Order: sequence, then structure tokens, then C-alpha cells
Amino acid sequence: MAAVGGHRYRVSLPDSTIDRWNNWVRIYAPDGTKVSENYAVPGSSWYIEAAQAGTYRIVVDPAGEFAGTATVRVKDITDQ
Repeated sequence: MAAVGGHRYRVSLPDSTIDRWNNWVRIYAPDGTKVSENYAVPGSSWYIEAAQAGTYRIVVDPAGEFAGTATVRVKDITDQ
């Protein structure tokens, strides 16, 4: 996701076919710093403050041999 420094973003996982106990969402800042790491339950949301401008990397990581599909949405909620 391309972020503007100082903005607040909601990252959500509205849908996933991966078992919730075996699915992680990790978010990395442009410099590679991990800013969030959470189990990914369908319907979950996370909020991040973009300390840096640039491209943030969102990784959906099923554990072990689990596989499936996931939908990730990102919304700038700075003015909300």
C-alpha cells in the first residue's frame, strides 16, 4: 500500500478461506520495520499510523501447509 506519512489507515481482512488459527497478517514499513503482526480472522481490522511515507508491504502468511485465498482492503481514515 502506498502511504502518506502521518496518515492513519485501516487494514482489513473481510474474507479468507484460510483457517483463522493458521493465518497471520504482517505489515512492514518502507524501511522493512514490522509495524503489525496479528492472527487473521475474517472480518478483522487493524489500524496503523504511517510514520513514513512510501510503500508498506502487507503479507498474508498461512502457517505450515495451509493455503487458500484472502481479501485485504486498505482505507485512509485520516479525516474520519
